Amino acid sequence: MASQGRLLFAALPAICVFSIVGLQTINYRRIGSWLMVGLCALVFTLAVASPFGSIRPAYAPAPILTQDQIPATAQPFGATYGGVMRLVATEIEARSVDPGGLVPVTLYWQVLAPMSENYSIYIHISGLQQKVVGQRDSYPGGGLRATSALEPGQIIRDRYLVPVASDAQGPVAAQVSVGLYQLASMENLPVLDEQSQTVGWPVIGRVRIATATSPGQVQNQMDANLEDHIRLVGYNLESNAVKKGDEVKFTLYWQVNQPLKSDYTVFVHLVDASGQNRSSGDGPPLGGDYPTSFWTSGDWLADPHQVLVNADMPAGDYALAIGLYDAESGERLQVVDSAGQAKSDSITLTYITVSD
Repeated sequence: MASQGRLLFAALPAICVFSIVGLQTINYRRIGSWLMVGLCALVFTLAVASPFGSIRPAYAPAPILTQDQIPATAQPFGATYGGVMRLVATEIEARSVDPGGLVPVTLYWQVLAPMSENYSIYIHISGLQQKVVGQRDSYPGGGLRATSALEPGQIIRDRYLVPVASDAQGPVAAQVSVGLYQLASMENLPVLDEQSQTVGWPVIGRVRIATATSPGQVQNQMDANLEDHIRLVGYNLESNAVKKGDEVKFTLYWQVNQPLKSDYTVFVHLVDASGQNRSSGDGPPLGGDYPTSFWTSGDWLADPHQVLVNADMPAGDYALAIGLYDAESGERLQVVDSAGQAKSDSITLTYITVSD
């Protein structure tokens, strides 16, 4: 693969020769000399226009901006790379992408110090289990803004199309990370945030990788409607008889009816007969790989969870209760009836028997 088709250059002489041979076989007396005139005019027009309409735009360097020219839609980032470049702001111009698609990413870099080396940029898209499913490596501006030629204070706008692998699995809110590195050594420049704290993984945002989903094999079916946004259609449970110190492992099955604006956390409680919570296993749905703000109408999701049975819990039966809450406000999604009236803010799945 190469940009601007430059790998065809070596073949152009042969293409020209065989094109002439082919044109000579045409019976011009039958169709008239106007065809040759038209072909010549077309080729001449393309030859005149291509330097201005194709070649010049393709090799235009990334523009130099001022701070005021960074659009308000760009998300501030502010991380510093090796003390020489600051990623001021970013734009991920796609909320969702199919496997095999392209994610447009725009970066706004500010030069902090002169550079004697030409650093490379990487953009990684990491999906399930942090597997890289999309990648783009380049010099700034596609090589037209070499870092060694940049001056302190300059801000450049750099846009990339990052391809996503056709076999990428999902659905997942894949994380988009950006870094600078030395091509010869493949060593990344260290990254510091705005508080001068080390950033091991400079994630600038997330993009949904959309794949088809299905209801799954639900052992215990139910229908709990959470404010008409999502439904808990059932769960699978490894065992409802455990010993102290063991984990209760289960999988929730969600159906998404309407998108959620916030990222909710799943609470998991073991509740005794008096209503007291004796053990908790709160956590984000799908291990944080697919936050609820990315859930889309029509999604069917299998969501594994577990809760530890504390060693000091008395033997007996405990209700396994779950629900969703906003981590910032603490507000829970309500379970509603067919008329839309709130019934509860938690769902009891089953009862767990704890033994010594």
